[in-house]
Amino acid sequence: MDTPKVKQGGWIVIGSIDAVICNIYDQTASSLRVEIVYLNGNNVASNEDAIWKNDKWEFASSGVTAGYADKYPRLSAYVNQLRTGRHK
Repeated sequence: MDTPKVKQGGWIVIGSIDAVICNIYDQTASSLRVEIVYLNGNNVASNEDAIWKNDKWEFASSGVTAGYADKYPRLSAYVNQLRTGRHK
């Protein structure tokens, strides 16, 4: 199956986690890797890479690789969008 169409500022879901796309690293018919921001279990904005695999979104790494998105000025618009909410 082809990868979904995505854009910066678009929303995706990984499991039950809503996330906002910040960067698109690789997008072809068979491969898709993006950087996302999401709220972790402590309501802290985190950034991490995600991939489209087996017709669903997954975190690119199985280990703990998330950064503190609030520390990066380049992510501030996406963190604001995330905190505002998907349907606002």
